[in-house]
Amino acid sequence: MKLLNPPGKKEQTGIATLSISMMLLFIITIASLSTARISITEQLVSNNLYREKQAFEAAQASLETALDKLKESLSGTSPTAILVGGGSSRLNNDATYAYSYQFIDMNQDNFLVNIIATGYTDGGSSKRIVQQSAHFIPPLINTPIAPLTSRNSIWLSNVNITNNTAGPLAHSGGPITAIASPQGSSCTQPSYCYTDSALTAMNKEEFFEYYFGLEKVLLQGLSEVYDCTECGEVLDGQTGKIAWITQKSKDPIHLDDSNIGTQDEPILLIIDGDLSHLSNTTIYGLIYVTGKITSNNDNFNITGALITEDLATLQGNILLAYDAAVLANLDKLGRFARIAGSWRDF
Repeated sequence: MKLLNPPGKKEQTGIATLSISMMLLFIITIASLSTARISITEQLVSNNLYREKQAFEAAQASLETALDKLKESLSGTSPTAILVGGGSSRLNNDATYAYSYQFIDMNQDNFLVNIIATGYTDGGSSKRIVQQSAHFIPPLINTPIAPLTSRNSIWLSNVNITNNTAGPLAHSGGPITAIASPQGSSCTQPSYCYTDSALTAMNKEEFFEYYFGLEKVLLQGLSEVYDCTECGEVLDGQTGKIAWITQKSKDPIHLDDSNIGTQDEPILLIIDGDLSHLSNTTIYGLIYVTGKITSNNDNFNITGALITEDLATLQGNILLAYDAAVLANLDKLGRFARIAGSWRDF
């Protein structure tokens, strides 16, 4: 007699199905755990990258602040007297930063400082440190040696010129003609008036860069620019800045009836054109003229120095007083520049 369902066959099929199901469940569980682990790892990595970026950006903000503070410190003292201890602050995203200075060279001709800037994440769980060296660039690379300097030639009549240093009263690349001036001298002695062929050997661009170390277009970019002819009213009362006047028309620039700059906050004034008419004007600082200077019977005082690339013709009740302290105070208008290749990330 033949059995329709042999004993044990059904039970064996159920065991095989259960085994396969368990195996699939195990694989799915392992896959799910692996996916969850990968997701957690990615989230941790993402959080770490965010914290790293936040700390780095805070460090960069710290570096920029440190450079700004160095510039601000010039407003009250010369660079050689700067003793900045550093500082710290909090950003809008609750990240914080701190910065400090290592003064490498306090010599005014090569003022060098190393900035250490540290950024922290909100909560302080991560930090980044960056360093950058910077050096001070004064507005004047070479200071004039006389109250009046011309690359071309000079003509004076009844002009009172003084120099509180041992330097000359007039410095010119061409002839110096003086009629009853400067006061107390016929301006014929070399110790009073100095004719220097090295000035005429330079073209106008080289002459400009000798004093400022920059091309004209670059210094203009660092200046407050005025486009005017009657500029006395515009500049009256202006102090402690680099001002650049462009010649609006063929007429020379006029600076009548104005008081510009002070002993402590002098002005560096670039006149890109000809200069004339300075009646009732008092200026503290350095005036550089790219064209001619013509003054007939004007009444003005300049304490500091006057430089021109062309002919200087001065006649009238004029006082040109070379003042080394005023010119030294122009350093307040200088800037700190990053030294290429000195940036470091730790």
